[in-house]
Formats: sequence, structure tokens, C-alpha cells
Amino acid sequence: MNLKTLEDTSKVAKTTAVKNQIIKYKEQGTIAFKLLIKTQNDGLQLNMRELMSYPLTTVPFSIATADDYLAKTGKAKAFHYLVKDQPDADIPPLSETLTVYDGNAYFHNMMDIPVTFAEISSKLFDSIAPSGSGDIIFSTDQYKPGSIKSLERKRRGCGEKLIIGSGATKRPTDWKLFLTNDDNKVQFIRLLLKLWSSDDYAVKLQGRKIILVCEDSAHLLTSDDGITTKIKELPLLKSSQEETDTRVVLYTQYAANSHYNTVRIKSPDSDIFFMLLHFASTMDINILFDTKIQRRSRLINVTSTAADIGQEKCTALLGLRGFTGSDTSSAFRG
Repeated sequence: MNLKTLEDTSKVAKTTAVKNQIIKYKEQGTIAFKLLIKTQNDGLQLNMRELMSYPLTTVPFSIATADDYLAKTGKAKAFHYLVKDQPDADIPPLSETLTVYDGNAYFHNMMDIPVTFAEISSKLFDSIAPSGSGDIIFSTDQYKPGSIKSLERKRRGCGEKLIIGSGATKRPTDWKLFLTNDDNKVQFIRLLLKLWSSDDYAVKLQGRKIILVCEDSAHLLTSDDGITTKIKELPLLKSSQEETDTRVVLYTQYAANSHYNTVRIKSPDSDIFFMLLHFASTMDINILFDTKIQRRSRLINVTSTAADIGQEKCTALLGLRGFTGSDTSSAFRG
């Protein structure tokens, strides 16, 4: 009864890593046995020596990991190479600029987080939209169940769901773990819209335009008198695109159509840079990419960079991103 058979090699083991991330390992020793049987078929000349020189896995290790996740590479290296000799752009006049914020990045980079969600919302607003900072789009991702992106979020781990009843709800101790749960982020973004569109924020909104993207809709928040807040949905910015990365192109076109001279995108994601690089020549607006490289702030002029490289290479670089690994495709490696 204790004799080991090929069935014993098909075991599944699970282990929990940091941030409640569950990693599953599965050994599939029956593959070799099935291949051996196939070699006995008449007319099938299979060289076992050659066959065994390849990995007997469900997915080749050249394009995936042993636990069935997509292979990743350091995609930001291409961005660093392209901009290393580029001078930083001058900061444009705020009155002529529309600034786009990658909201999810700001959630993760917040420091000294207050106790309640109302206080968090206020601090977040003051950090992105201090007095005299001009017009702003604050864009957050959508979270659709069963999407391709959900696989990447599962890889990063998932925390417990917290019910956010109101602004008075206290934040959890582990803020980073709170943000790993999609439902938590959806509730938080909806609360931001509720609080920022209240009359309590009218004095901060007076004389300016703040656009908050909540799920698939964009909401313009303004105040004429500093007492009452107005909220208006913008159909031109409604989008089914799940991530801010791809919607940034829509925001850039909106800025051009709204007669801004410059659009300034603030994000740590180099994917946005390569998308803008491809579209820069088709948009009548100066595009700036505001990011950090090795803790140093950089303001890259995407429009001039695209002109220096040329449209053909800009398009090729965008295509190359798919081969370096993304949330929907594995990287080639080895």
C-alpha cells in the first residue's frame, strides 16, 4: 500500500506569502507517462531523448512561471534608456495646463494616513489640488469581475473587504493591505465622489475645475460662489477602458479639444509614456510626463521626444511592450 506510483507525483501544495497572497504549486509527473504511452502508437516516431530535452510543463518556462502566472521583465528599462539624455522640460503656466493624476498610484504612495476616511479624502484633495494648482483630472481604475486584469491583481494578493459606511469610518491598520481588495477601492472612490461633491468642498473648488473619474464616468466639480458645489457628468470622458493607462489618451485629446496648451500626466507607470509617445504626433497639444526615476522627479516632454525619434519607431516601441510582458501577455525570456 505504501508503494509510490505516478499518481503520487501529481500533488498540489499551497502556501501563503506576504499580503495574504496564495501561491499554488502543482507537480505533474503523469505527463512523462502519457508521452511514453503515445510513443508506442504505430506510425508515431517520437525521439524520447530529444523530447526530454524540453520542460514537461503545461506552459513553457520561456513564457510563464511554474505556478502558471505570466512572465515579467523590467519594462521600465526601455523608458530609462530613452530619457536618460533628455533635459527636463520647463514647468508650464498652470492657467494653460490640465494636469492628469494617476489616482491609484496616489492611493499607494500616501504617507501619514489620517484616522478616518473623511480625513483621508481631505488630505488627498489638498495634496493633488492645493490652492492655485489649476485644473485637474483625478482618474482611478475600474474593477470588473472576471477581467484579464483580475489575474494580475490576484497575483499581488488580496486583503479582507471592509464596509465603508461613511466618512467617519476608521481606516484599517494596514493601508496597503486594504488597497489590495478591489471592493475596498471601489467603495473608497465612491466615497471620494460623495465628499468632494459636497458643499463642504465648495471653498476649495471656487474658480477652478476638478474632474473626478469614478468607475466608467467622469464628474466635473466646480463652485461659483465658494458656498455651493456643482457636479456635472462629462459624457465625452465616459469610457469602458478598465485602467487609467489607456484612458490617459482620451484625457489628452479632451485637453486639446478644450483649448489647453499643455497636458501634464503625473504617474509612475512607464506604459503611459509609450502610449503617449505613439499618439503624440496626432494631437495638437504639448504633452508632458511627470514621473520619478530612482527617487528623482523628472518632467519629460513627450511631444519633443516623439518628434526626435520619429513616428515609425514610436509605434514600434509601443508594439514591443507586448513582448516585454504586461497584464495580458507574458514576456519572452531565456
